[in-house]
Amino acid sequence: MASIRRFAAAAVASAGIAAGAVVAAPTPAYAYPQNCTARYDPGRSAYSYCANGSGSHRVVARCVVSGSTVTRYGPWVGTASRSYYYCNAVGASYQLQGD
Repeated sequence: MASIRRFAAAAVASAGIAAGAVVAAPTPAYAYPQNCTARYDPGRSAYSYCANGSGSHRVVARCVVSGSTVTRYGPWVGTASRSYYYCNAVGASYQLQGD
């Protein structure tokens, strides 16, 4: 009878360890640019800039074309670089992409 109790206790402990291993499995981490800003020079251009981190960013420019406001995108660039879009700019924001 004592051996059955020891076997049951060992089985419960093993199941708990196995369940813990599944719960504690690591997930992939994605790094993103940090300390970002977006600016525009009315009627000329828009840009985004991220000072550090990793990954990439691009400017999302709001431009007036033939009387309508449209959204245009600059190129994806790494941190410490500016993403520009030249147009009749009336606003700017940015998008981030992780590594």
